[in-house]
Amino acid sequence: MTTIHPAFLPRNISRLPLSLQRFARLAKSQGSWKGETASTPIHYQFSSTVPEETLGLLPVIYSHLDPSLIPSFDDDLSTVLNSMASAMRDWAYLERALRSPRFPLAATMELWPRVWAWMEWVCICTYDFNLVNAPQVAASFLRPAFEVVIKFSGHTPTQLAMTSNPGLHRVIAVAWARQVEDFDAKGDVDTQFGNIAAALRAFSTVQTSDGHGFSEILDGCGGRNPFCLTLTRTLDLATRYSTFPGSRVSTTVAGAHFLLEHIHTVSSDTLPYILSHGLIPALVSALGVVGSPSDEPIPWAVWSLPNLLRVGLVYPWVEQALQAGLLNQVISWGSKRGTNVEHVENFPKLLEDVLPQTLVHPSSILEMKKGFASVELPSSNREFARSAFYAPWNKLKVLSDERSRVLEVWEAEGRPSFMVCYNLECGKVSTNRDGFRRCSDCRTAAYCSEACQRADWPVGHRKECRFHPEARLELAQIGFHHNGRAFLRNLLRMDYLRLRVPIAEEMVRFMSENPDTPLIVEFDYTHGTAQFGVLPLSNLDPKILSPYSQRLARAAGRLVAHTIRFGCGSHTFHALWPLYASTSEFLDGLKEIASTAKGAEDAELEPRVVEFIEKTDGNGVEEIHYC
Repeated sequence: MTTIHPAFLPRNISRLPLSLQRFARLAKSQGSWKGETASTPIHYQFSSTVPEETLGLLPVIYSHLDPSLIPSFDDDLSTVLNSMASAMRDWAYLERALRSPRFPLAATMELWPRVWAWMEWVCICTYDFNLVNAPQVAASFLRPAFEVVIKFSGHTPTQLAMTSNPGLHRVIAVAWARQVEDFDAKGDVDTQFGNIAAALRAFSTVQTSDGHGFSEILDGCGGRNPFCLTLTRTLDLATRYSTFPGSRVSTTVAGAHFLLEHIHTVSSDTLPYILSHGLIPALVSALGVVGSPSDEPIPWAVWSLPNLLRVGLVYPWVEQALQAGLLNQVISWGSKRGTNVEHVENFPKLLEDVLPQTLVHPSSILEMKKGFASVELPSSNREFARSAFYAPWNKLKVLSDERSRVLEVWEAEGRPSFMVCYNLECGKVSTNRDGFRRCSDCRTAAYCSEACQRADWPVGHRKECRFHPEARLELAQIGFHHNGRAFLRNLLRMDYLRLRVPIAEEMVRFMSENPDTPLIVEFDYTHGTAQFGVLPLSNLDPKILSPYSQRLARAAGRLVAHTIRFGCGSHTFHALWPLYASTSEFLDGLKEIASTAKGAEDAELEPRVVEFIEKTDGNGVEEIHYC
């Protein structure tokens, strides 16, 4: 004999007010809410009961949601529509009962198969057979069921059952996509946003770690492109109605961000594809949705944006975000939230981490300059000046101005591309790449003549050639093509010349302590500003060292191993770009100072290094980076 949970036994109807018990028993015996509509007095009375009393409807709901009562598609339309309306009412009453702290969550395991059977049937009737012509009404049919799904997730076994339930994610996605597609500006905006928010919140409670749910979401939306369009339109709608009263608009934005974060977890290859379909401007604009300081959804979305901007290529995302007014949003949030809201602690990381690391790319530098020019000076904004945003904002502004000057000078000089002949016996230097020829295989090694190329092949480039394309391709894959690569080389050159004295001092100290150890000078742009360090050559990844290892050994003091490192979202680019000098005079001079130094802390090191550099600067020694 099959037993049911005690909450579904008929005796529990007595929990209802006495005036409603007879109607509840009648509805149970009829198998549906026949003749009851949202406007009837009885429905109003049931909807007005407190959650504790609504528990008395559980026997009725359990009976009504019996899958055997689902009509056939051969039944007349009125029967089907009445059954759909009855199911919607049962879900609404069930959601109300679930608000009671005394609701037996263990009973949800028994209820879920019934709820799901009717959900699937209503979805088929509504969207596959288009039995409901009004889109807003169609979406409203399933909304109470989504609210039930959200509440059911509070019981772990039931949540696991829902998560693994085939078809659930598709049903939610279908309802979400159709409501967004058919959004009616002249209709009930609050109801429509409620439908969208309920679907997105339901997604957040039943996501799977294996990606199975996401594949169903794509299917429900009609594929990857329609999914991208639905997500973008969702955010655009939220922006358009940003001042609409209530929290449903902000909940919609937060739901979209959660969905993106989940996609990054289960399908990291898909998120860059989605972001490339115009989503970044919509995400930035949606940050302008009005929320009170205590409103949870929007701060969560603010927290999420820096994570999304780190995905994939980064540079085009940041450029699009800046064009969409990201810096204005930073000032707005810094002013609105002040320093007392914990939810936005991740947002200043945009200014400290994500944005600074992109200022090695000429396009990002240009967009950052435009962005700062388009915003009002925040110094007059007292709230912003007291916020956690103010210090990193000023630091970013200084870095942006500095890189803008480097870019402007480089462009004013005609974008010079300093090149050096790879034949170490020649070493000719030029700023006109047209006078040089590249190796046709690796496209990296450059020669001033065919004779130099032939001379270098047997003694060096034959073994190096196969290593070069990987680093070049890696740069291209993250958005650094010819112009970007040339600017990066120029930036490294400018920073080397600016830091030449302190770098030389550190090299001397290293040589003094490690006289027989080869060294590298690393330029780290991971956090924006160039930081340098002198390290043992053995610290370098052999894969990075391979293209130049033999050349460094043959250079006889004319090559110093310089490496460049910078961040690209979650990826770090690290490459060896050796510094070529036309003679070994500079390196030999530093070794001489190191050999006579009185230890690394010798106070006389600095003036000796400065004097040496000033003396050798006029000797016509050319220093150019190989890259």
